Amino acid sequence: MINDSENYGKPISEELSTYLKEYTDNNDRANVAAKTGVSISTIRDVTYRNNNLTESNAVAILELMRIAVANCTNKIKYSKQVKKVLETQLPVA
Repeated sequence: MINDSENYGKPISEELSTYLKEYTDNNDRANVAAKTGVSISTIRDVTYRNNNLTESNAVAILELMRIAVANCTNKIKYSKQVKKVLETQLPVA
């Protein structure tokens, strides 16, 4: 898990970085900064692997991960809706 002490002092994994960049944005990072007290620049730098994960910034990364899950879920729901709309527009074979 991300908040295990063995992860501190190292960048987050490339995989997690990719997920956070794909499923969160600047507004999400700003909201996390306001909620956790961790600066937006630290959150960004950890997300982009320019800063190491620490015990103090891990709380923000965990919150950002929760937001990424919600955003991913919302994208899935939206994609299903779009798929239905598009399918109704296709001619019947």
